[in-house]
Amino acid sequence: MLKHNYFKYVLVALILLSACDSFTEPSEEGEPVVEAYLIANELLPTIRLTRTTDINNGFNFPARAIRDANVQLVLKGLDQAPDVIVDYVQSDTMGGLYEPLSPDLVLPGRTYHFKAVISSTSEEISATTIVPTDLNILRIAADTVKYLGDVQYAVDLTRSRSPGRNAIFVQSIAALEPDTCELTPFYLWDIYDLDETDEYDCTQLEPGRMIDYLLVASPPLNEEGYETNPDESVNVSLPWFAVVFYGQSRVGTAAVDDSIYDFMRFQAVQQAGGTLSPGEIPNVLDHVDGGRGVFGSMARVESIMTVVR
Repeated sequence: MLKHNYFKYVLVALILLSACDSFTEPSEEGEPVVEAYLIANELLPTIRLTRTTDINNGFNFPARAIRDANVQLVLKGLDQAPDVIVDYVQSDTMGGLYEPLSPDLVLPGRTYHFKAVISSTSEEISATTIVPTDLNILRIAADTVKYLGDVQYAVDLTRSRSPGRNAIFVQSIAALEPDTCELTPFYLWDIYDLDETDEYDCTQLEPGRMIDYLLVASPPLNEEGYETNPDESVNVSLPWFAVVFYGQSRVGTAAVDDSIYDFMRFQAVQQAGGTLSPGEIPNVLDHVDGGRGVFGSMARVESIMTVVR
């Protein structure tokens, strides 16, 4: 969990859902879009470059891929001058995906700058992220918990820092062996329109209907909402409504940078509906110059939780 594909958002659809009072007709070429997620203490990521498309057209990645970009990633020193420059080359297997030439690890607490120059149009797209500092698990209250019991699954985490603010967490959970017979009651009833009085054979339930629940994630959560321990660690608990399956699940907690945080909170406004009229819905906020998208970073931890009936 919390792998790169955890943070796959439908970028194009969200970016084009702009407020009516600031909408501009997109060019025929479309705007460049970057998508990349740097994870502290893990290898430098691939970088995905595409173009936006008209909101009335379906998005096709191969057709919208940018295949002629010169891409660099710059690790800045403490004085913000370039320290290490890593060149990227296009993947041999898929156009629009760019891979690093150097197998470097992402350093926590450091600043990374992305830049791409598109040869055919001379367009330049760039972005910067400050990677949150290390996030580590100090203690796990219990790795096996009884569903709806008195003890919730919780971990004590070291504090991860981002400039000028508290840590913003995103929690996620994915069952290691999802099965229709292992759904917890709330999700069993919600997915299959059943209640506790219905008679059913769990082995005959349509497994494809569970697909949206194989990986569930929280909205951004402020560190202030959690209990702080005497040793200054943060106690992060998993609410029962997040538990979809009995058995083993991989639980992830990520401290995210401003780029991911802003994208997620504006994404929620775009998709939630509510009382805002179309002209009042704010544009998606990104931190990309010369284009759109997310060039973000995080620090993350994972653990295994077992839930018994």
